[in-house]
Amino acid sequence: MEQDSLQEDDIPLQETSSSNETCLQNENETEKSELTQSPIAKLMTRTNCGIVQQNGQRRYGPPRDWVGPPPPRGCEVFVGKIPRDSFEDELVPVFEKVGKIYEMRLMMEYS
Repeated sequence: MEQDSLQEDDIPLQETSSSNETCLQNENETEKSELTQSPIAKLMTRTNCGIVQQNGQRRYGPPRDWVGPPPPRGCEVFVGKIPRDSFEDELVPVFEKVGKIYEMRLMMEYS
């Protein structure tokens, strides 16, 4: 008679099992989305900076969480001879070794 009814111990195990499966599914979905996310999108997420294409150049920055006024005029650094096939996801980590980046402009080549 009692075999047909649920026992108290069965319910939490089923709920726990169900919630663990849900957690594992959510973790797997997160890992898949991180794997499929482009390197540029990962950079934008990590640094909280946007990238806009404007007037033949790609503008990276400024950081959305920047506090205070923008850097004054004359604080720019020009870096030449950057290969045309280089993008922000490769350059920003190199330049960040020197300091925080407010904005970076990368010239574009149109085909």
